[in-house]
Amino acid sequence: MLVLSDNVVREHAVTWRIIAANERAFAALHAGTAIVPPRIVLEFANTEGASLFKPGAFEDEAVFGQKVINVRPGNAARGMGTTPAVTMLFDKASGAPVCLLNATYLTALRTAAGSAVATARVAPQDVRCLVIFGAGLQAEAHATTMCCVRDFDKVVIINRDQNRADALSAQLRERLVSMPRGPDAQTLGDNVPQISTISSEDTLAVEAACRRANVICTTTGSPVPLFRGEWLQPGTHVNAVGSYLPANAELDVTTISRCERLIVDTDEAWDAGDLLNALSEGAVKKDLAVSLGALIASGVTPPATHAADSGLGPKGISVFKSVGSAIQDIASALQVYADIKAMQASATGSAVSIAIQEVQL
Repeated sequence: MLVLSDNVVREHAVTWRIIAANERAFAALHAGTAIVPPRIVLEFANTEGASLFKPGAFEDEAVFGQKVINVRPGNAARGMGTTPAVTMLFDKASGAPVCLLNATYLTALRTAAGSAVATARVAPQDVRCLVIFGAGLQAEAHATTMCCVRDFDKVVIINRDQNRADALSAQLRERLVSMPRGPDAQTLGDNVPQISTISSEDTLAVEAACRRANVICTTTGSPVPLFRGEWLQPGTHVNAVGSYLPANAELDVTTISRCERLIVDTDEAWDAGDLLNALSEGAVKKDLAVSLGALIASGVTPPATHAADSGLGPKGISVFKSVGSAIQDIASALQVYADIKAMQASATGSAVSIAIQEVQL
């Protein structure tokens, strides 16, 4: 059985391949060839947060799995990540475990990969300005996946902690230079977008950034909206991934009411405050939404420019609301597992053997 640390997963999870794996996952979910039982939520007295058990499988794969993610907001004060997670993969035929992955980084990457799939399908191809709310793992992952599917000139990171935003900005400048964007191994090289940061306390600067934005990603889990819907220019695409509970809403009702293309990852997206608030106020109807899997199956392609017919009205925007699906976790873990097994079987496999543990249970 392979045991993969978070560092090993981060090193060998190829962003564009995880995006492709997630597109296949949502297509399978829509086609009915993915098996996703209801998740189990375990809560403890005197412990903040919850532990979620999320199994999933593909009918045509020989391996299935389960992710366990522990939501612990108090970990920030401990200097630890707030969502430690692991994914275990099993052989279908024998039931034997074949791989245990630390899924902390992979959870962020698979979420951002789903956003990238939606963005690639609906955002105009000439988008230039990306705004990201947050400066944690989700923000980092969204910056990398967005730069795989669109050519941005400018990336703006908005966060309460300016130092944390600045640190992420420096990290991204270094990483994006050499990150492969697709199977042709093309990188951004000298075309890395300009990256700037803004404090979320600077309301005027936040408004100006949102008015310029072509794509916005919200990754914070904020209980209150991060911006006002009237700030967004027509044709803007929003990926909202930070909230999954009724009490959390990164988007205001105006943003949802302006939607002329609302995409959800699963029906559970309606449990998040972003959509729940708009639904309760009559600003949106469920029949407006389309699942990401259905969008993929429809074969929709994005307009070349903002000036082209995007299918949106003169004031319309598009929103992808995601709360995550176990099938994304399994698809992403399977991709990393397959890539590392292939590497081990090749001549270069010995180069990573020290970092990857093989254990027998």
